[in-house]
Amino acid sequence: MFKPDLHIAKLILFISVFLLSSCSSDDDDSDSSDQTFSVALSTESFEVEVGEQFEIELTITKDSDVNVSYQLNELPDSGIVVVNSELTLVIYVADETLGNGSFEMLFESDTMSLTKTINYIVIANQDTTTDIDIPTIPAPTGSSDDYTIRFPSDYLTIFENESITFDIKRNYEQNDNIEETFYFNAYNVTGRVSADKSQITLKALDGNEDTYGEVTAVTNALGERHESKMYIIYFNKNRDLTTNESPLIALLDTDITISPYSSTKKVFDIYDPDSDRISYRILSAPNYIGTHINKTSTGFDLTINTIDDIDATDNELVLEVSDAYNTDTYTFSLVETTTTTDTTELSTNTPPDVFIEKNVAISLIKKMDGTETGIVAELAFATLDAEDDNLDVSVSSSNEDYTFRVEAPYIYVSADDLSDLQHDQITITASDEQFDSKLTYHLYISDNYAEFLGGNPNTAPFTDLPTSIDLLEGKTVEIDFTAEDFESHSFELGVYDINGESSASITGTSPDTSSSPITGLFTDLALTIAASSPSVALTTQVTVWLEDIFESRREHVIDVNIYKNSAPTLTLESDDITFDEDENVDLTLTVDDFDEPNLQPTFTYDTSKLNVVYSNGVLTISSEDLTANYTGGIDIYVVDEFGESDTVTISVLVNFI
Repeated sequence: MFKPDLHIAKLILFISVFLLSSCSSDDDDSDSSDQTFSVALSTESFEVEVGEQFEIELTITKDSDVNVSYQLNELPDSGIVVVNSELTLVIYVADETLGNGSFEMLFESDTMSLTKTINYIVIANQDTTTDIDIPTIPAPTGSSDDYTIRFPSDYLTIFENESITFDIKRNYEQNDNIEETFYFNAYNVTGRVSADKSQITLKALDGNEDTYGEVTAVTNALGERHESKMYIIYFNKNRDLTTNESPLIALLDTDITISPYSSTKKVFDIYDPDSDRISYRILSAPNYIGTHINKTSTGFDLTINTIDDIDATDNELVLEVSDAYNTDTYTFSLVETTTTTDTTELSTNTPPDVFIEKNVAISLIKKMDGTETGIVAELAFATLDAEDDNLDVSVSSSNEDYTFRVEAPYIYVSADDLSDLQHDQITITASDEQFDSKLTYHLYISDNYAEFLGGNPNTAPFTDLPTSIDLLEGKTVEIDFTAEDFESHSFELGVYDINGESSASITGTSPDTSSSPITGLFTDLALTIAASSPSVALTTQVTVWLEDIFESRREHVIDVNIYKNSAPTLTLESDDITFDEDENVDLTLTVDDFDEPNLQPTFTYDTSKLNVVYSNGVLTISSEDLTANYTGGIDIYVVDEFGESDTVTISVLVNFI
């Protein structure tokens, strides 16, 4: 048994055993008449200590032209199983679970298959040292008590032969007493951690198929073990293109407005003139958010879950896209929304988990052959919510030709014809009304194209307008914006509102379709939105549409949150003062009105006895020359434009001197 130093083990690269047909060949000319082989293991039972690993030599005897594929037919009861890329070594890594267990390995060729069952016993660590110093470790920051390594996204996509480096963050300061281990379980992808443990570099090797894998980061602090996981989707290049044209992220605005302890969605598109497929990933993100990217029928959705308090000094999110040869990088600025909402209760809720149901499925990749019809796929998922919230599960896809039936743990995917499928995505969303968590499956047919058509489909014009605004009842807002067509096609735009609770118009160009189309880029535009005065607060919608001359259309929906006016409030340091005739008294006076932040109070008092000056939130009170003690008062009044008001009175006693 090989028993490695744990500090070295943190950097050992593993190869995923989760992929079906991971070592199979696509050579259709191989002779399948005699595809026999044999498999031998150095042992089929062993003991291993908690947290250690055990290596088993694997020997496959076959002719050189025999293709043998491998999969983990039955998962271990605990721990992790991996094999190397040459199929010569099986590695079992034990977790903290004691006792017996087993796992089953399935080997297949075109004409035969065989299974091997390996039994193991996980035993307690044999170190008998009794004098143990319990280390002191600073508590993690944020809302979680777990020491967590945080990836910039829950999954990424990478092309064959690409190398990418992304940041990793923590909710704690690195400490020698916190053990960290990284596992790279991905076929055709190797990984390494930087010397300072702030970044991970993945390198994708040659391959013939799309594959699935995982990066797992494990922390062990004070005996508590916590796993963080990021899925890896490996894209085979599909065709050997040579190109100097980079894909472009079709966005004008760099700001994303986020709210504490909630989900935000940013919609974007990608234009690439000479490639048929795009990989994408978040390279860096603050440790107080989680992210997910999925393709839709009209572009891409970037979902951001704000899971901890927002740090305004750490607000950059870096997105990279690639066509396997060239990349484009876009840096967003995360901006916290201005709100008076108390987030104390919100902070106790965590996002739901939606993940692969590994008793049923072992990959987010689903290879199709194009002949399927009716129910074309059964996708397995599971959900977990720490607070036991009711979860709403929905399904969307990058192709509108699919229909879905949800019967947990399955999503039944139906379609009439898959013969034109190249690569589609199906996304499962679990929502607890505060957070949206997503899991994306990838369906594909390898090399399913007739000819290269010269790039992605025509991209609809787009705009940098926001997707949500807050507007006081009866008020009007004007938003300057830019509209652009990435291919410089001529286009038209217009606006309509949904239900009459708001109205909208565009200035800078005539929005009606009879006007001359705009060409390429238009920067001198303004959208005016007027809110009604509903009886209760509500959300309505305004839609700006943009359509180019090739009828590629985008509808940009803006949620208009119309809120009711709230009365202003006066907050006074003291409402009862006594001072001598030759003294001044300073009192703090605050006027709070979310809608009219510059609202000023008025004062009523006996001007023959008192002087009152109000400046920058400070009320200064003094007296005139008196002939006797003075007892009186100062009435302070504030009223907003809706007639809502507040009043306070100061009782005043001035001693004659």
